[in-house]
Amino acid sequence: MKPQEETAAAAEAPSTSGSGYQRRMTTEQWRQTYERDGTVDLFLNDDFNAGAKLIDGKIVYPEFGVGTGEGDSRGNCPTHKIKIINHYVDQVIEVEVPEDRYILWEAEAQGLELPWSCRMGCCTACAVKVKEGTVYQPEALGVSEELKKAGYALMCVSFPESDAVLETVPEDEVYDLQFGRYFAQQALNKDAPSVERDDFALEIAQMDE
Repeated sequence: MKPQEETAAAAEAPSTSGSGYQRRMTTEQWRQTYERDGTVDLFLNDDFNAGAKLIDGKIVYPEFGVGTGEGDSRGNCPTHKIKIINHYVDQVIEVEVPEDRYILWEAEAQGLELPWSCRMGCCTACAVKVKEGTVYQPEALGVSEELKKAGYALMCVSFPESDAVLETVPEDEVYDLQFGRYFAQQALNKDAPSVERDDFALEIAQMDE
């Protein structure tokens, strides 16, 4: 069962396709709900910040995310045994994860602690190398297709497709493989044009720290 398959329950939940976690509503409904004073703070509004709904791994607003990987499992799909080698704390954990549930979120719901930061598939704090098995991670924007094929994944947005063995990797490893080496080559090439700096991306990265 693919997580994206819609049911009546999923139709009632906020959509995760297209424009992110926006509810299905008309422009007028949107304005009445989110822009009563003409503005909306995306960083503070819970409807836009799924990660803020967790306290010590427990979902504060359980109706959010049903069928998206963040909320409770629908309970009608296979589960898989996931073994996670966490080098940060020299620990090996095993957890049963349904196919319609993100690995990180299910592990936390069972009281386990794993590395995380953005919880949206954008940073690389929860990056792992898939040693055995397969995962499905369409929302993992922080990992290039090339690195996904090489076995890298982000636990915060990864659905298990089989029993699997995952091993955490240093947070900077994925970033370095995607960008760091390129920037280093540019810096050492005296004939290359100046390296372009994305101040907006740097600002976002600093906020994540």
